[in-house]
Formats: sequence, C-alpha cells, structure tokens
Amino acid sequence: MTRYKLLKHGRSLHTQWMSVLDLFPETGRTHQLRIHLAGIGFPILGDDKYGDVSVRLKGKGLFLSAVEISLMHPMTGKPFQAKIEQPEKFNLFFDREQRRWGKYF
Repeated sequence: MTRYKLLKHGRSLHTQWMSVLDLFPETGRTHQLRIHLAGIGFPILGDDKYGDVSVRLKGKGLFLSAVEISLMHPMTGKPFQAKIEQPEKFNLFFDREQRRWGKYF
C-alpha cells in the first residue's frame, strides 16, 4: 500500500502531463513505489523497468528520491528523523517543461 500527495502538476511536451508527488509507502517491498505508480498509469519519469519505454530521458536517471525518513533510533529508542531537499534536477526539469509547453501552446 502506498499513499500519495499531489504537490504540483503541469504540461510537458515530452510526457504530455507531469506531476510532483510525495509518496508514503505503508509496506516495504522491492520497487513498490515504481510498481504502484506504473500500475495506475502514472509511471515515474525515467523508469526504464516499469515506465513507458517511449518516454526515456537519456542520462537523466530515475526521478525518484527519498527525501525524508522517520524511525525509532536503534540505540536510544527515541524517534529519529532525517530530511533533505529533493534533487535540483526535479525542479529544473519541471520548470523547463513548463516553459517549453508555454512557448508552443
């Protein structure tokens, strides 16, 4: 099971539509997020295993990143949380696609 929250969406010449999501996996299975999103028709950008093979971004990699984790610290037993910013390539690609869409439409 995976919960998600839509952060923003927009148009893209490359993919037609694109969205930025927060994903919250409730279980922990291999490739769970990739499989769940592809299964509902919204594969992760750059996913060459579960995504649309016609939408490939050579050299850009998978647009999926863990940015926050919360757990009980194994030594202290206290809650522990670590958080980072999402990779800059996510915003750069989204913004570029929005500009390209606006230029042609």
